[in-house]
Amino acid sequence: MRKSVYSKSRTIALLASFLGAAVIGRPLIGQVQTGFAARLDVQNPLGLTAKLLVDEVPLSAALTTLAENSGVTLVYSPSRLPTYLVTCECYALPVGEALNRLLLDGQMQYSVHGQNVVVEPRQLPILLNGGPPARLASRAGGLRTLPSGPAGAPLGSQGNLPTAFSQGERVGTVTGMVTDSRTAQPLASAQVMIPELGIGSLTTQNGRYVLLNVPAGSHTIAVQRIGYRAATSGVTVADDASVNQDFTLEEEALALDEIIVTGTPGGTQRRAIGNAVGRVNAAEITQVAPVSSMQELIGAREPGLNFVRGSGNVGTGSTIRIRGLSSLSMSSQPLIFVDGIRVDNTADAGPDLRDAPQVSTLDDLSPNEIESIEVIKGPAAATLYGTEASAGVIQIITKRGESGAPQFDVGVTLGTNWLANVNHWVGTAYDRNNPETPGLRLYEKEKSEGREWLQYGPLQTYTGSMRGGSDAIRYFLSAEYQDNEGIVDYNWQKQVNLRGNVTVLPTDKLTLDVNMGYLEGLTSFMQQKNPFGLWDGLMWANAAGVDTRIRGFQRARPEMIAQIEATRDVSRFTGSTTLTHRPTDWLTSRFVVGIDRMDEFNSNLVPRFPEGADTEFGSLGLGDLQISSPVRQNLTADWGSSADFDVTPSIGLTTSVGFQFYERSEHITAAHGQIFPAPQIRTIGGATQKSADQTFVENKSVGAYLQQEVAWNERVFLTAALRGDDNSAFGAEFDAAIYPKFSATWVLSEEPFYSIGNIANSLRLRSAWGMAGRQPDTFAAVTLFRGAVGPAGAPAISTDVLGNADLGPEVSAELEVGFDAALFDDRASVEFTYYTQKVRDALLPRPVNPVSGFSGSQSVNAGQLSNWGWELATNVRVIDSNRFDWDLGSTLSMNDNRADDLGVLLPTNDLREGRPFPFFTERHVVEVGYTTADGGTGIWPHDIPDPEARVENVTYALCDGGAGFDGYSTGGAPVPCAEAPQLAVGNGRVTPRYEGSLNSTFTIGENLRLFAMAEWRGEHWATSLGLLCRYLCGSGRELNTFRPAKWAEALVAVDNVASNTIGYDTPNTAFATLREVSANYTLPTSLVNRFGAQRGSINIATRNPWIIWQANKFVYNVPVEPEGRDGAGYGAGGDPLAQNRLALPTLTSFVITTRVTF
Repeated sequence: MRKSVYSKSRTIALLASFLGAAVIGRPLIGQVQTGFAARLDVQNPLGLTAKLLVDEVPLSAALTTLAENSGVTLVYSPSRLPTYLVTCECYALPVGEALNRLLLDGQMQYSVHGQNVVVEPRQLPILLNGGPPARLASRAGGLRTLPSGPAGAPLGSQGNLPTAFSQGERVGTVTGMVTDSRTAQPLASAQVMIPELGIGSLTTQNGRYVLLNVPAGSHTIAVQRIGYRAATSGVTVADDASVNQDFTLEEEALALDEIIVTGTPGGTQRRAIGNAVGRVNAAEITQVAPVSSMQELIGAREPGLNFVRGSGNVGTGSTIRIRGLSSLSMSSQPLIFVDGIRVDNTADAGPDLRDAPQVSTLDDLSPNEIESIEVIKGPAAATLYGTEASAGVIQIITKRGESGAPQFDVGVTLGTNWLANVNHWVGTAYDRNNPETPGLRLYEKEKSEGREWLQYGPLQTYTGSMRGGSDAIRYFLSAEYQDNEGIVDYNWQKQVNLRGNVTVLPTDKLTLDVNMGYLEGLTSFMQQKNPFGLWDGLMWANAAGVDTRIRGFQRARPEMIAQIEATRDVSRFTGSTTLTHRPTDWLTSRFVVGIDRMDEFNSNLVPRFPEGADTEFGSLGLGDLQISSPVRQNLTADWGSSADFDVTPSIGLTTSVGFQFYERSEHITAAHGQIFPAPQIRTIGGATQKSADQTFVENKSVGAYLQQEVAWNERVFLTAALRGDDNSAFGAEFDAAIYPKFSATWVLSEEPFYSIGNIANSLRLRSAWGMAGRQPDTFAAVTLFRGAVGPAGAPAISTDVLGNADLGPEVSAELEVGFDAALFDDRASVEFTYYTQKVRDALLPRPVNPVSGFSGSQSVNAGQLSNWGWELATNVRVIDSNRFDWDLGSTLSMNDNRADDLGVLLPTNDLREGRPFPFFTERHVVEVGYTTADGGTGIWPHDIPDPEARVENVTYALCDGGAGFDGYSTGGAPVPCAEAPQLAVGNGRVTPRYEGSLNSTFTIGENLRLFAMAEWRGEHWATSLGLLCRYLCGSGRELNTFRPAKWAEALVAVDNVASNTIGYDTPNTAFATLREVSANYTLPTSLVNRFGAQRGSINIATRNPWIIWQANKFVYNVPVEPEGRDGAGYGAGGDPLAQNRLALPTLTSFVITTRVTF
């Protein structure tokens, strides 16, 4: 087997330099050299090696660097430090000597308190902030002065901390760490205070805090953070001593004060939003779950949000559905935003893999660079996004920097992918035409002869990130390299992700965010079907061909298939700039501009073989190459402004206005070359037959909105909004689309009369109604012509597509109502939403009258569809104790739809008014008469003849005539199959009506966390070409063996009389699977500190280890893969029946991840 080599030297060099800067710790501020130091002597912090080299930096910066490099905890107040610059070549000196040199002017002193070193002013009346800036002679000679800020404070300092300290008073210090009680992760930006003293501090990004100059005695410390329950603890402070007090905060069951960034400028508190907004805490999930892609990060974690997984082919992706299918002809892919700009949401990128699922560009993003994800479901929530938003919106927020010293996170993931229970999936093959041929277990046979075609594919991921900053500038930098192999060594994905996010606060009124992400990747795919895939070759094996050149495989030998190449080479840049201006405390304006550009090079190559056409590939063996180079680009410009007014002490108004511009373009150049003169030639230019094509598509959209929110006592919120959109795909005679919205929410539990707080301590009621749209195809409104060859070979113009000047968007209107409740003092939470949606002016193709000179169809607004359902999410703290916690979470959703009006469409077997869409139907055979070769007769299913009896002829076939009351239910009188109606297969559904997930987390002690998640989907049907061909493509004796009277032959004969009577290839694919299992162990602090680290963890996890249950594990002894889907899946404007052809089953993976924070 050949192994392709990833040789993108420019990317590897960029990654190496990026990681090198992070690991070596190149200076980012001033001339401070940073690094990592081991803690050598935990008993004597002053004796540790300083490892400090600084040159003319502020004293505060020097102390910060000293603490980081030496591992010593230095406690000091930046606002009380002198403002001079210092120089110290103290790399090999002890910490104590370094402090002596830094504090040589005598203004400050230091003392040891346990493992902490406290730096504080000497008990002398020294003027620090009131007089002129202090000066200190530098080592190089001369004097330098550090500029002063307000009140003489050093520029860039954290400002004056509140203090009750006075000269001569007996005081001490309180230090500690604030962590999440469930994840044990440190919490930044938590407010720690002693209210009665006015002393307070914010935790740093490593969760630590320091309270200085606390008067000796007993005090109560309070800790608060948005999204968490407040905590308090008593401490006793001794004179000139340091006391440690750690806190663990529990998450609020309902984070009503959480800021939702999706919507208005500056964000909105959750309590003020009347529609459901799902939130996925990506930063937390990636710490405990085996997540390597965006679909794994989001899937099954939010009710109503579903990823239609396709296959185990590494590099392929999934389509996304939010609240089911809501269009009869258009895509149900939601819009995707990253840091406020629209990005590509294609679900079928990459090379043409025929019947196999293709690439989802959402997976180009790295889960490790994501902070959180917000899911806006349906038109009621998506009004402010307008046209194209009726399928929902996914807003991705990447990680940001935080004030404090640089923090380095390094992670390494190693593991493997494999196909569990191969023999189960492959099964036994027979010879349909000769029942005497023995069964063939092809995989076992090849393996026994030394030909093992499947492997345990190695996977590895390396991540590094750095975050930190000051009050004026904050940064987050990350790099990731991923190398992932599938079950064959020519299926692999190598990808590099880089990200740099910087926040600049030049003033307290202005914030500038610059966010940049870059991807470079190369993927080699495993062909799964045409032309000649390994998996279909195994699934469709033919026992009759075991002694031929192809050794029983359906089309070609695996060693030949391995030489076919299908690759995707991609470079992608996503960048945005956000300027936020707060000129007053009541006005916020935000301007976002950004670009998402993706350059692909896709290739499908069948090389020329020495034998040429005399191979199993036929004429393709002479050489065949198809290439395409799509360039997809999205531009965003978004301005919005919000003004807050308090009309009275209890009534507040928030008025928001905004303007948005989006431009999406796609430029594709494609070429096809056939017949290479020699095996060494593998380019289009070297082919003897060539063809090329080029397409360019551009769409532009502009929109504006006005929104008014009224708040009463911060408990009742009423919101009304109006949006107008114009789009370049609208017809020339169509006016702008108008989308209104209304919502209301009431935090009932905060009312004085609320009386059930002992049961539901927090309760919010909400409702929203709104409209959004889905635009037509780019050229659907325009009449198109094409070039043609005229008389005598002269160039001419011919008709192509008939446009529609009145064409507009299809419009969705949705009403949703629901509630959020926290129960039993936040021990449990429930979120419930019911929604009903109407889609009018559905975009449908109307056949064109040939008299017009055009052919094909014309897009018109003519149909109507209904969509409704409900969503439920629960979380319960089952056990809450000091040493053991058990959290149980679940999601459950129901979705249904109905085609109300087909407009210009004629009914089909799969699409009829009054039925769900799409809908499986077929003729149901109930009785078959037959004769056998030995002169016998029989009637299926009543007679069971000799299994070896050969059916000679089918004399008649009867099918179910239908119950009649709804037009598609079974139970009617038998009628000749040629006259029978198409009836539902099962409940007829292609999409599951019910879906859900269950997750469980056990926290044992302070260090061990066990996590598991299961996912299930209810009844739905999928046509399987794999099942069909097992009977018709050479291995049909399985059906003969497990059905009386040569049932396969009987059905084939019936199918010759009346089509669509074969039902064995459409199984119910309901299933439940164990999706994730992990164990996360947080290493003891005493251990990681020995290596200069702050914290570390080891995570052991597996993904897709067990299919718990299937409605149909086998159909006539052929295994059913419940998750495999065809191409981009249903609802994408393609095949609505979601054929599960021969998709490679979902792979199982096992990984070990180590993470360390410095």
